[in-house]
Amino acid sequence: MHITHIAYITAIVYIFAGLTLAMGGASVRNGLARFPRSRIAGAVLAAVAIGWAATILWHSPLGWFEPYRHTIPYLAVAVYLLTVCLVHELLAPRALGGLLLLVAAPVLDGIRWEPTAWRLVLTVQAYIWVVAGMFVVFSPYRFRRVCDMVCRSRRRKNMTGGLIALLGILMIILALTVYRT
Repeated sequence: MHITHIAYITAIVYIFAGLTLAMGGASVRNGLARFPRSRIAGAVLAAVAIGWAATILWHSPLGWFEPYRHTIPYLAVAVYLLTVCLVHELLAPRALGGLLLLVAAPVLDGIRWEPTAWRLVLTVQAYIWVVAGMFVVFSPYRFRRVCDMVCRSRRRKNMTGGLIALLGILMIILALTVYRT
């Protein structure tokens, strides 16, 4: 994927999330406050994260494990079922953290050989996602505290959403000016 496409996709996600948070009413605030304990969101995000990880493993060279490649889909289903059945506490933030860890790899692969020094903006952003993903996977209760802090007042929620949307606008400006081929 080209750096321009990565910047546009990132911008769309940031702008959508930021505007939803900033312009959403009490239902968005309540949804964000309930997200860490949501079993449905946890199950869906865990399915995406485990499926993505299994796909990466399927396409990777496995060395001495190569004869057992056919077991990867079965192991992925087993891991998913065990995760959903045994991880009752804060599964949604943990799965979200796993997705943050996974999404950095294609971004870094897509921008690795770009000649512009502005690629470092996306590089730093990807590493921030990795650190945030590790933070959320290992300390999901802190993610819940951050969600509670953001949802504490309407002004704080709107400012946080505005900052996220502003990051998206910055990514669009970079895509239109610097990353353009």
